[in-house]
Amino acid sequence: MNRYEDKPFLELLDSYVLRAIGALDPDKEAILDASEVHLQEVWNLPGRWHDIVASRMQFSADQASHINMVWLAAREDGARHGAAPTPLEFTRLFVDVNYAG
Repeated sequence: MNRYEDKPFLELLDSYVLRAIGALDPDKEAILDASEVHLQEVWNLPGRWHDIVASRMQFSADQASHINMVWLAAREDGARHGAAPTPLEFTRLFVDVNYAG
């Protein structure tokens, strides 16, 4: 099953987290950058795509920094235990645990 089937915002949220941890694919970010006007129209919000995600989720201004701190801690903890998560694994778990609803 496709994680994003019938959940277009989930893909944006995952991309937001990947961007926060410095792991968003540049090609994917370019696609998101190019879609900003459409996203602004759909959600009637100004700003860059990641600003729209933050606004829709009511994130604080330092949310991306917080996510990155959690990522760094997860990598460090995982390395100590021989099982550091990949950026994608972290993102999916982080989003599912913190924002699923």
